[in-house]
Amino acid sequence: MKNIYLLPNSYHLIGWILVVIFIPLGISHLFWNFEFSFLEVKFPWREGGFLNPPKVENLSNELFALGSLFGLVFISLARLTEEDEFTKTVRLKSWHFSMLLYSACLIIAIVFFYQFAFVYALVFCIYLPFVFFYVRFKLYMSRLNKAASAEQINE
Repeated sequence: MKNIYLLPNSYHLIGWILVVIFIPLGISHLFWNFEFSFLEVKFPWREGGFLNPPKVENLSNELFALGSLFGLVFISLARLTEEDEFTKTVRLKSWHFSMLLYSACLIIAIVFFYQFAFVYALVFCIYLPFVFFYVRFKLYMSRLNKAASAEQINE
């Protein structure tokens, strides 16, 4: 099988740290409008008119979204301590499963959610492929490890 490019195993821990920090912050921003005041930036090119001052934007939303996304990517693409051909096959099957489930979730969001609820659904859909992949991959690997340990006991 062709070599797939994965991050080093240490990125797994970095990803979990990012996820634990930024997902709660992102949820609190989404539902309770939590923002850090030191992330306010003036954009002079976003002026309202000739005499209006530059618009002030808070970049908390972008920081929370990127931190969560990088954390999930690091978790999903970090190499296991022992990576072999079978693990690559499991990884591919898990990505395939997560994309199918992600497509089903998008179809449901498009059909059943309207107006602002649709925007919320799309925000959550951004992160779903990584969550689906990680859950499927870990479940599949734990099932295989249990089967291998049961086989060793029977021998």
